[in-house]
Amino acid sequence: MGIRTAYHHWDDKPLDELTVHSLSSGQLQAAESPQILSNFSTKSPIIVNEGANVTLICHAKGRPHPYITWYRRGNKYALSNGTQFLVLHNVSRAQSGHYECVAHNGVNGHSVSKDIELRVICEYQQFLLSYSNHRMYGG
Repeated sequence: MGIRTAYHHWDDKPLDELTVHSLSSGQLQAAESPQILSNFSTKSPIIVNEGANVTLICHAKGRPHPYITWYRRGNKYALSNGTQFLVLHNVSRAQSGHYECVAHNGVNGHSVSKDIELRVICEYQQFLLSYSNHRMYGG
């Protein structure tokens, strides 16, 4: 028996390699559509202070294991590919917004997504601006 490798194509694009393991009973493991495990993923919204480092987590399962792509809402370009973690360093208010992780593994062309809202709080230092009345005397 052993391990056999198969390649699947969906929309004429090659997908991740699918490894099929033969079980001792001789049965093959069935493919499973991806699922995002909410209990192990970042809860939304996440609120952090400006300047913090943030790790967003999107934990998914399926067979074969899902491929994760991260997007920021309104941006069609991927921020990160392949990993369940999106790490943002030294965040600013400009990075506040909705982030989406999309999990796909090619099973039935099915993908799932999760929206995570990031709120970055900026703390302003209060300061007092005072004006003084100055009189000038000529001599």
